[in-house]
Amino acid sequence: MENGVSTNFLIELKQQCEREIHTLTNIIETKKEMLEKIENDLLTKCNHEWIIDYIDVEIEKTDTIKYCKHCELTYITNSSAT
Repeated sequence: MENGVSTNFLIELKQQCEREIHTLTNIIETKKEMLEKIENDLLTKCNHEWIIDYIDVEIEKTDTIKYCKHCELTYITNSSAT
C-alpha cells in the first residue's frame, strides 16, 4: 500500500473506468448512426437555402463552404441536393 491507496481500490477504479468507457463508446456509436439517419432525412425533406461562406484554414488561406441556412447541412457537390 503506497500513499494510503490499496491495490484493490485501484483495480476497482480501473475496472469502473473501463466499463464507463465501453458504455460511452456504445452511446457515441448509437448517436452517430442516429445523426446519419437524421441528416439523410434532412437532405431530402428540408427546403434548402444554400449559403456560401468562407472559413480561415491558415493565416493567408481560406476555404469556401456551402451550407443550408435552415438545417446547416453542408452542401456536397456529388449529392442530389440542389
